[in-house]
Amino acid sequence: MILTRNDMRPHVSGNRPRRYHGGMPTAMTCVTVRQLHPADQTFQILEAIMTQHDISSRTEEMPPAQLRRLGDQLVELIAAALREDRPDDDGDQRNTDPSDINSQDINSKDWVSLYELAAFHSVEALTWTGMSGTIREQLPEDLAAKWRNDADLTLFRQLAYDADRESILADFRNAGLSWLPLKGIVTATYYPQPGLRSMGDQDLVFGFTQYDDALGAWRFRGNNADERQAKEIEASDLAKSIMEAHGYHKRTEWERELSYVRGGLHFELHRCIVTDTERSQGYYDDAMNRYYANPWQLAIPDDEGSGNSEDGHAGGFHFRPDDEYVFHIAHMMKHYRSSGFGLRFLADEAVFCRRFSGTGDGNTGERFDWDYIHAELRKLELDQFETMVRSLSLALFDHPRDWRRHVGPSERQLFAEIIESGVYGTKRNGATKSFDRQRQAAQREGRRTRVGLIYGWRRIYPPRSWVEQHFPEWAGTWWKRALLPLYRVARGLRRHPKDLLFELKLILRK
Repeated sequence: MILTRNDMRPHVSGNRPRRYHGGMPTAMTCVTVRQLHPADQTFQILEAIMTQHDISSRTEEMPPAQLRRLGDQLVELIAAALREDRPDDDGDQRNTDPSDINSQDINSKDWVSLYELAAFHSVEALTWTGMSGTIREQLPEDLAAKWRNDADLTLFRQLAYDADRESILADFRNAGLSWLPLKGIVTATYYPQPGLRSMGDQDLVFGFTQYDDALGAWRFRGNNADERQAKEIEASDLAKSIMEAHGYHKRTEWERELSYVRGGLHFELHRCIVTDTERSQGYYDDAMNRYYANPWQLAIPDDEGSGNSEDGHAGGFHFRPDDEYVFHIAHMMKHYRSSGFGLRFLADEAVFCRRFSGTGDGNTGERFDWDYIHAELRKLELDQFETMVRSLSLALFDHPRDWRRHVGPSERQLFAEIIESGVYGTKRNGATKSFDRQRQAAQREGRRTRVGLIYGWRRIYPPRSWVEQHFPEWAGTWWKRALLPLYRVARGLRRHPKDLLFELKLILRK
């Protein structure tokens, strides 16, 4: 049996999650997840359902006109979910008639494509929630069951993550570790209700920390590089033992993070936010590397429940909302530079801006300090990117029927890129962007070497840290790394031959 939203609803205190610091849940009584379902069966279900989405290749092959039309439909559904302009469970309409919310001109053959596009962007829960009962009745029965099941899974995963995170972080505190939640852990709490924002993993910066009087901020513990390295190793060993004690096994370990999985749940424990490898790949620039070199510098200890170890702080930290937003933009740009991003990032953007507008229903009365935000974004050279993203996001979800009238050509072009990219971009996007970065670097440096050769060599023999992240079982010895290109080519031919051919054409460019 799959748990549904109605099954879960009695165990959620209120329809709107409250703001919490350090990633600790307050809106949900998370222990009930285990009471409602045996743990082993639960995670088997999560694994089985997560393997059902093999749709990105079909979505990438959609004609541009179809993508545009279905993209507009998704925007309407997401906008309705974020406004909560949909029927209540008893069928009473909250604000408007269903026909005023969702377009009725979807051909029956398009329903599967619309669902696949929603899954491609990881917004199944948002789009299902944005549908009126009238719209849901138009869906084929098996597709409606699948869509609703995905939406229920999003809620279930959020509750399951909250339950596990609560117990894991209690052990972190007892071990003297500090942690800082990032990305979806925090962003999900700003949505109108639990279970709207999908999360593939949980991101936490962790380590031993201490306050630096000269810096006027927190940092990793240690008075010199050797001490800090020793403390990092000690923190990693403790985190490994804690995760294993909670039934998780290590998936990967590389320069930036430890990755642990159990069933359908995935934790990424970050030693840092940015790395030299990602900078060399063009995902972060020097300004961003400097800004986030010390992830604790902008962090504030949680007010409640955090103890102090002998020479530092043990417990949770959090960013102020202004700094959360700046990191949200920086993280979005990282994905844009690597392979693109999807509609979920734009939904996050709208949720941030509405939550901290200081007025209206659905926010805490807090307001962003836009002078501070703009100053920090200028340091990162992200101010123009943020302005364009914010303009596009608010136009989409405030004016879903005629959003193109409210933005300029740049925003319209960005939307066309986003709708083709999916939640984290595509292999072809990533290949094209990487090739273009190397071509631009060659032009700046006046190199005459054919860019395709350089690109091909780096793809065949990537940095060891990349191998540790993506193919950890091949990273241990030199001979495995030497044979890895053959394995990757064979796997590529089997799994995504069209993407492999696309890259080959890039390499052969003059």
